[in-house]
Amino acid sequence: MIAPIREFLRKNLPAQAYRSIDWVWWTGRHYLPRRGASLLSRRNPKVQSFPAKKTASKLKDQLGSINVIRVTKICHIMTWHGSDKGIGRHDYTKVYSALFHSLQDKPLRLFELGLGSGNPSMPFYMGENAKPGASLRGWREVFPSARIFGADLDRDILFQENRISTFYCDQLDQTAISSLWSQPEMQGGMDIIIDDGYHSFEANISFLDGSLKHLHPGGIYIVEDITRGALEEWRTVLENTYSHRFPNHEFVLVELPNAMNNDDNNMLVIRRNT
Repeated sequence: MIAPIREFLRKNLPAQAYRSIDWVWWTGRHYLPRRGASLLSRRNPKVQSFPAKKTASKLKDQLGSINVIRVTKICHIMTWHGSDKGIGRHDYTKVYSALFHSLQDKPLRLFELGLGSGNPSMPFYMGENAKPGASLRGWREVFPSARIFGADLDRDILFQENRISTFYCDQLDQTAISSLWSQPEMQGGMDIIIDDGYHSFEANISFLDGSLKHLHPGGIYIVEDITRGALEEWRTVLENTYSHRFPNHEFVLVELPNAMNNDDNNMLVIRRNT
C-alpha cells in the first residue's frame, strides 16, 4: 500500500516537496527504529587487517567499531537517488558514514567505477529498473564541495552534469585503465576511489593495479561487493603481495553482517597513510 502512495506523490508533487515527505517517511520507517535499536544492541563487522602480524591498525579499529544496525543520513541520500549501497542487501553507507563524516565539507575529488548499467548484455547489469549514475549523484549531495568522477564499460550511460564527469573504462584492460587516468579532468589524483564495477576478483585486482597509485596521501580506496567465495583469494594476495608492495597503506577486509545477504556484503578498505 505504501509504495503506490509514494509513487503517486512522486509523480504529482514538486521534487523538493516530495523529498521532504520522503524524509519524514524514511525517518519514521528506518531512522528512528534503527537508531533506537542501535542503542540496545550491536552488530559489528568482522575485520581483518594486512599484514596479519601487524599489531595495530587505526583503520581496523575504526571499521570494527561500526554498528551496522544504525542508519545514517548517507543511507537516506543513497537510497533516495536509487543506489543499493544502503538499506537492504548492503550496508556500505554505514561504513562510509564512519569513514567520511569529517570530510563532507571539503573540496574532495571522488571517483567511482561502475555507473549501474541497465543493459543485459553488460556484465553485472543492474536490471531494467537501473538508475545509471545514482551513486554519483548521491556522492554529489554528500560532498557539496567535491568534484565527482565516474566510469563504466557501457558507453551509452555516460553523462556530464554539474560537478560530475564520467568516462569509458574496461577494468580488465590495462590500456583502457591507463587511458582513463590520462584524461585531463582526471589529472591530479583522487581522495576517494570506489570500485563498484565488474564484481570479480580478477577485475578488482586489475583495476587496483592500475589505479592505487592515483590515490592521494590520506585517501581511501574501496572495493565493494566482494563475494564470500573470493575472500580467501583476497586474504592471500593482501598478505603475500599488496601489504609488502605498499607498506605505507593499510588494508582491511570488512565482512558486514546482514540477514538478507550472506554472499557479497563484503568490502576491502585501503587507506594510504603517506
